[in-house]
Amino acid sequence: MEYALGKLTVPPELALKFFAVFSRFEYALKVIPRFRRPGDGEAKADWLAFAAEVAPHFVPNKDPATSAAFTSLADANLRYFAVVDGEAKWRAFPVPEGISDAEKAIRLIRQVRNNLFHGGKYAPDPDSNPDRERRWVESSLAILGKLLTLSNEVQAVYDN
Repeated sequence: MEYALGKLTVPPELALKFFAVFSRFEYALKVIPRFRRPGDGEAKADWLAFAAEVAPHFVPNKDPATSAAFTSLADANLRYFAVVDGEAKWRAFPVPEGISDAEKAIRLIRQVRNNLFHGGKYAPDPDSNPDRERRWVESSLAILGKLLTLSNEVQAVYDN
């Protein structure tokens, strides 16, 4: 276990905090019908439905902390680990144009999560920078905290 934690590019305590907050948030979305993808089977959070609902209230430049966190992620040039021509390597993470700031934030936070928890952060990356990656996780936590305050219903489930 220590060996695996030592290979993370962010402090293990920060990774654990991010995991706990993200998974708790996702759980809250899954149990609220309008934020759960429709159908039977595995419950899946509909992050984009949540983004659409809170978009009018998510104004990143309203306070300095949220503005800094949003700018950190929006300017991050995140990448994802993908197979290209049979070879696993890093590629630029595409963010669609014309989406709300809430949707953009959620897409970026989910990519930070994917890189951290789906093994991408263990792949050799010549552009890896632990300080930058730590800021991305911290920024993701700050924005998740802000997004949580925009839905009393999600916050109530999260807090219980």
